[in-house]
Amino acid sequence: MLERSCADGNLGRWFRKRGRVSDAVQLPARPADLDENVADLWDVLVGRLAEKWAPELEELVARYCRAVALSRRAWSKVPKSLTARGSMGQPVAHPMIAVAQKADAEAARFGAMLGIDLTVKRGAGRPPGAVSAPDRKGAGPAKVTSLRAVKGGKAS
Repeated sequence: MLERSCADGNLGRWFRKRGRVSDAVQLPARPADLDENVADLWDVLVGRLAEKWAPELEELVARYCRAVALSRRAWSKVPKSLTARGSMGQPVAHPMIAVAQKADAEAARFGAMLGIDLTVKRGAGRPPGAVSAPDRKGAGPAKVTSLRAVKGGKAS
């Protein structure tokens, strides 16, 4: 993502040097308690929000980054089977799934406040293969098969 030259937290100088931000904007340094896995995310978000930066955004970006970090950590702990053993030895949903889902929801909420849209956009219209989908329009009606009545297990 960003060069490691801005890893010292002097992000404002990095963006000003490249002409992306004016000298009047004060960009915050990365919080010391921020997980190293989302340091690049912080840098990118602060860079994109640089022109409309306000002090209130610092806490919002930090919370978004922390939620993403927690989500990544939680999902990394979930096994591929998505299950764990219950108290009676039965398979149950792994408890870290709930933590990861809550962190995902928090990240989506903070992302929405920042203008980040994480939803997957589908194309308009019917899904491929649907009866009225464009790929099925010229096929004509489906062939109707007559069924024979069966009495006593033998065909008549």
